[in-house]
Amino acid sequence: MNINTLKKEIIRAYQVIYFHQEQEKKRRGCPMDQHSLEKRRKKLRKIIQETALSNDLNFLKADFHRCEGYFQLHPEARQIKLVSNYAMTSNENSLKSFRNVLKSIFNS
Repeated sequence: MNINTLKKEIIRAYQVIYFHQEQEKKRRGCPMDQHSLEKRRKKLRKIIQETALSNDLNFLKADFHRCEGYFQLHPEARQIKLVSNYAMTSNENSLKSFRNVLKSIFNS
């Protein structure tokens, strides 16, 4: 697996993991205030940024194995298919959602 593919897989895995953890907290009835959600999303964005900028193959492999470990403990999380880049806000994603909104307006 080349390094760029590995980075994409790690980023996607972390997005699924964070989403799964939030869903589990909601399912268990844990209170989720906006401050703690925003704090978690900032942490996720930081992890994603570090992963995207890293060229250390050993660090990336260790991260990948950490994510795989989570999926072994929570096999149901592996089945989650995120429709978007969870907790990511970029110009590209904003543009895609803007286009989708326009399409839905004009196709209605």
